[in-house]
Amino acid sequence: MLYLRTGSKTILHALAATLLSATMAVAQTAIGLSPNIAAPGSSTVITGSSFIGTSQVSFNGQQAVFQVDSATKITAIVPLAAMTGLVEVTTPSGIVTSSQSFEVIAKTWNAVQDFSTASSNPNGAWSYGWAPSFGGAFSLMTSNQDCQQTGIECWWNTLPGPNTATVSWNSTADTMLYISVILPTSVLWLGAQANAVITRWTAPYAGNYSIIGSFEANDTYESKVKVGILKDGSTFLLADNFSSFGNTKSFALSNIPLAAGTTIDFELGYTDTADSDNASLVASINLVK
Repeated sequence: MLYLRTGSKTILHALAATLLSATMAVAQTAIGLSPNIAAPGSSTVITGSSFIGTSQVSFNGQQAVFQVDSATKITAIVPLAAMTGLVEVTTPSGIVTSSQSFEVIAKTWNAVQDFSTASSNPNGAWSYGWAPSFGGAFSLMTSNQDCQQTGIECWWNTLPGPNTATVSWNSTADTMLYISVILPTSVLWLGAQANAVITRWTAPYAGNYSIIGSFEANDTYESKVKVGILKDGSTFLLADNFSSFGNTKSFALSNIPLAAGTTIDFELGYTDTADSDNASLVASINLVK
């Protein structure tokens, strides 16, 4: 009876606190993400409860543009500056957080800008290799030492000439001349000699991609060479021949459907002699959807 004499306000306050706590518990159940992996600028659907009146959605701290579709569904756009992390939704009842991280994926891969000898081979989605013939079996290059000269970074297969194969980049600020090869900073140099040279990209995710760029004969003593783009090492998306300095083959492949793990090889192979078989590569791969 002592409890009742404390007054009805005490009971009401206790009941109100209990109800508020229950409401918060319902509102702050874990939210789902579909998909839970996408590129910046893409959309994802957030599922949960009590979304009416939501004031903010953020991806690892970056605020997103969003639309409340219903009490259980929100469509949000992945912010351009978003990084992999948890998604938070601010509702009238409190902040609810995803139970899993949202993975932000790269949207563009650039063969020149992504080139590095500081890490291992493969380097992210890129790997550098060679084959005994054009379209032949791929082997990784094993060394980033003993490049042609100071200012050139390279991966090479460690074989003596004429079986040397290299993928190189001019890391200086100026265009270089190496023997007869003109090498600006804006390209990768593929040195084939008697083997084929391959810059390989492996699709990290399933989707539609565009592949844009060019090959160019950059040896002033250029002899006959082959260039090509191969899917999974066997299907040609492009094939052409060069015969003289300055020959260029541009490519712009759009909406190419690729499964995760599909390889795209940018390949150079000799067709004449083991000398002066060089070409430069510029390539950008873009995730369309």
